Amino acid sequence: MKKKRVSKRNKISWRKHVNIDDVEEFLENKRFEEKFGLKALNEESFTKDTEDTTDFLSKKEKVRLRLADPKCFRILKPHTNVPDPLVKRNRVRSKVDRSSNFVKLKEEERKTKGILKAKEVDSIKGKQYYEKCKLQRPKRGQFESDAWDVTEEKSLGEWIEEDTAIHNLRQTGAYLFKVTPTVQKKTSVLPTVEPPHPGTSYNPSFEDHQDLLRQIAEKEEDLIKRDKHLNRVTKNILKKVAIGKGDKSWIEEMSQGLPIASTNQNEEEDVVSDSEYRAINPPTKNKKKTIKQRKTQKRLLLEERLRKLAKIEKKKIVELNSLKALERYVKKRENEISKNKEKREEYQKMKEKLPKRLGFHKFEENDLEFNMPSEITGSLRGIKKQSSLLLDRFMNLQKRNLVAPSVKIQAKRAKIKRFVKPGHKDDWKKSVAGLTS
Repeated sequence: MKKKRVSKRNKISWRKHVNIDDVEEFLENKRFEEKFGLKALNEESFTKDTEDTTDFLSKKEKVRLRLADPKCFRILKPHTNVPDPLVKRNRVRSKVDRSSNFVKLKEEERKTKGILKAKEVDSIKGKQYYEKCKLQRPKRGQFESDAWDVTEEKSLGEWIEEDTAIHNLRQTGAYLFKVTPTVQKKTSVLPTVEPPHPGTSYNPSFEDHQDLLRQIAEKEEDLIKRDKHLNRVTKNILKKVAIGKGDKSWIEEMSQGLPIASTNQNEEEDVVSDSEYRAINPPTKNKKKTIKQRKTQKRLLLEERLRKLAKIEKKKIVELNSLKALERYVKKRENEISKNKEKREEYQKMKEKLPKRLGFHKFEENDLEFNMPSEITGSLRGIKKQSSLLLDRFMNLQKRNLVAPSVKIQAKRAKIKRFVKPGHKDDWKKSVAGLTS
C-alpha cells in the first residue's frame, strides 16, 4: 500500500500523524516491570537462603509467627515496588493531637482530683456491669437455667435508659412494651352508657318535660346573647364610609396633635438665618457655694435623716398597736385560702368529667333532643324520631376521650367540563344546505 504523505509543519499535525506505538509499548513494559518488580533473569535475581527454616520450630512458635503477620492485613500493604512520590504526606490529626498542652494539663489535674465526665462515668459503669455479667456467666457444660423458660424478665441494667433497653431487648424475646398513660389510668370518670334526661321519654311527666324545655331555652338564650354581643362589638361599631371621605378622615386622624400652620399673613415670625449661630441651652455660670450655704445644706440633710428615723420608729409603734387588726386580717386571709382551695377541688372534680383535647378539633356536645307538647303521643309507635343510636355511641366515645373529635367532611366532586362535539351541533343542517347550494 502506498504510504500517505501528510504535512508535518505544525505541532498539531506532527502529533496527529507521527506513529509512536513502539515508544508507548516500551514505556508500558517498563512501568509493568517497576510495578511488579520483574527484571531480567541474571545472577542478582538468584540468592541463597541462609536463614534458619521453621521445620525445627515447635507448634506454638509456628502459630506465633503466623499470627505476627496475619493475612487479613496483607491487603493494606503496598503491592508495588514503586516508591511513594509524596514522602511527607499530610495526616489528619486526632482530637488528642490537636489539643494544646494547656488542655492536657487541665485534664490531668481533673483526673487526679477525681472529677470525671459523664461519658467516663458511663464507661466505668459499663465495665463494672460487664464484669458482673462475666462472673454470673455459666461455665462450659454447666446448665443452671431452663432454655425454654421465656417468662423470665431480662434486663440490661438500671443505668440503661428505657428506650435503649426496649431497642436491645427486641431480639431477646423479652420485649418491653410501653404502656400509654391513657391505658394506665381510666380515661374518663363518665359511665359508658349515660342515662338520658327523663324529659326525652315517649311518655314523660309534666315536670320532667318542663325541666327539659327550660334547659333548652336557657341554652338558646345564651346563644342569642352571644350573637348580640358580637354584633354590638363588631358590626354596630363599624360604619360605612364613602370612597372619597375615607382618605379625608384618615388624614384628620393622623394629623391629631400636630402643629397647625397659621393662616394669618400679618403675624410676625422670627426667622433665623442659617449662617447665624444660636446655642440651644443658655450659658451657665460656675458659682461655688459659700460656707454658709454648705452649713445650711448639711443641716437640712441631717434633719431629713432624723425625720426618716422618727417615721420608722412611729411606724413600729403603730404596728404594735394594730395587732388585733392583723389578727383579723390573718383569719380573713385563711378563710379566703380555704375557700379557694375548696373551689379548686370542685373545679378539678368538674374538670375530670369534661372531655380532654385530643386533636385539632374541640369536642362540642350535641343539642338536647326534645319534642313539643303537641308532638308527644304517649306511645313508641307514634313518637317522632330525633337521633340515631350509632351517632349517640360515637359522641359518647369522643366524650370519654377514647376517640379524637372530628368534623363531618363532605366529599368534593370534581366539576365535569361539558361541551358539544362539532358533529353533534344543531347547525349541521345549515352547513349541509350551504354545501348543496
